[in-house]
Amino acid sequence: MKGFPIDKTYQKRIIQLGCHEAGHYRVARVLGFETGSIKFNFLDSNGAHTCKTGIKLTKKLNSIEDVLLYSKERVQVLYAGACRVFV
Repeated sequence: MKGFPIDKTYQKRIIQLGCHEAGHYRVARVLGFETGSIKFNFLDSNGAHTCKTGIKLTKKLNSIEDVLLYSKERVQVLYAGACRVFV
């Protein structure tokens, strides 16, 4: 965050991004996926950014029931980011 001032609108966006990524991270962790770190790279004062949440989305799938459960859990992780923005 060095090198450029942050206005109030941008501060709000940073918080929204953090909540979004934290939503993915938290649900993935609760569901037993391996998690790493959350990284943000803010490129300028206009809001350009990149975000990455380290989640290893692999599990052993030995049966069709495993595949169905994995699919449901994967969708939960996906939606968790979107839902967290509105909380």
